[in-house]
Amino acid sequence: MAGQGEDNPAAKEKLIRTLRKSVKDYICKLDHRSALFWAERAVTVSKGHVHDLYWLSHCLFLTGQFHRAIHFLEKENAFKNHILCGYLYAKCQVQLKNWKEAIDIIDHFLNESGSLKKQKLQFLSGEPESEQTSAHSGLLLVRGQIFETLELRDRAAESYQVALRLDVTCYEALDALLSHNLLNAEEESQCMALLSSQLAASGLSSEETSFLHIIYTVKLKKYKNEEEVRKKCASVALADDPEILSSVAENHYNQRQLTASMKLIQKVLAIDPYHPRTILVYLALLVEMKEKNDLFKLAHQLIDHYPREALSWYAVACYYYLINRGETARQYYSRATVLDRNFCTRSALLPCTGETTIEQSTSSFARSISLTSTASVRRGNRW
Repeated sequence: MAGQGEDNPAAKEKLIRTLRKSVKDYICKLDHRSALFWAERAVTVSKGHVHDLYWLSHCLFLTGQFHRAIHFLEKENAFKNHILCGYLYAKCQVQLKNWKEAIDIIDHFLNESGSLKKQKLQFLSGEPESEQTSAHSGLLLVRGQIFETLELRDRAAESYQVALRLDVTCYEALDALLSHNLLNAEEESQCMALLSSQLAASGLSSEETSFLHIIYTVKLKKYKNEEEVRKKCASVALADDPEILSSVAENHYNQRQLTASMKLIQKVLAIDPYHPRTILVYLALLVEMKEKNDLFKLAHQLIDHYPREALSWYAVACYYYLINRGETARQYYSRATVLDRNFCTRSALLPCTGETTIEQSTSSFARSISLTSTASVRRGNRW
């Protein structure tokens, strides 16, 4: 079409901007195939500009086409020259379980300590500082996940903690440290102190700092009593937040205050019936209180709605454990850990046999149903 080709750079640039906007709009609408289609066109029109190569690879990642994404990220060495491309490249390699390739690209950008190597980084957006921080913390997060997969738990913990120091809002790093039991009690206190100092130096507003501090205080259980938590949460509109209530309920459970814990759990479930962390505590309570019928009903609901989630099969294991069918419980628990290898450290568990924390009671449950057995569990069967 006249006026739209190489002889009209202004029109071409306008078309590229329109295509890029369409890509992002369709990603926001979760229409990944449409986003991918227009991302491919943007790469063609821009003649492979790195910005469009990144967003094309991003769309390919979202549609599960990891090899294709890697192919485009390797063009013009984009994955080595642009930190955001390197981050996406590492994510793709992790999805393919290519641990060495993922670590190699992370090591290309980061020192062993987690700091950026002294090299001239190139950026895709007009906000290089924000992009650098986001990609840097992302690379540390991926490094931690790989180390966990390789059973290098100490190194994983180090990577997650550096990610948090770099980006105090990187919740996934904090969650991995806590839910995967990578910190002992003393280290948790040190983590809270670190987060407090990082928040103070973050440049966030006092309201934002207070908001985050309260959330992390509750997640790390570094508070004196529930009344203190309630007042602080109410001050930042978090009084009815499911994550906050679930954390307080878990703390009640750990302290053997089962009635108080159940009251909060029921409040959360009225807001969000399938909140994962709440379901974990709820399962522990149902087993502790020997509520077979409720446990049976909940397990069925989870299998119906989330058959690919480890939590669902764990619920089935809890039911069989409660009715004294230990071998069957062990098989379903094994199935849960096949779906999520970290589930055994994430589970909130049961039964409480004198231990003081949910994490400690996990080992009791494991012993009671002989989880050390290596018997395999067939996939695809309903219970």
